[in-house]
Amino acid sequence: MRVPGKSYGVFRDGASVTSKYEFIDAEYAARAAAENAADAPTITEMCSWLGVSRSGFYDWKARPESATAARRNELKVMIGKAFEDSLLLGC
Repeated sequence: MRVPGKSYGVFRDGASVTSKYEFIDAEYAARAAAENAADAPTITEMCSWLGVSRSGFYDWKARPESATAARRNELKVMIGKAFEDSLLLGC
């Protein structure tokens, strides 16, 4: 299996469990949507490779979004809009 380029931080020592869960979630969604979804690793495989528990992943996934995460998502939208506006204005 090819490891995605953006995964370096997740495989280093000291990576947070949350960052590992976020990686698993994003990678599983991306690969499930791909044409070769049958070749995609399972949640169980990815949890094993990253040294986290499958039950912990599903517990994390079921939690409501934190206030900090919600604010970060709002900021991402605002920054993206500001960037798009700057392109339209030719800045």
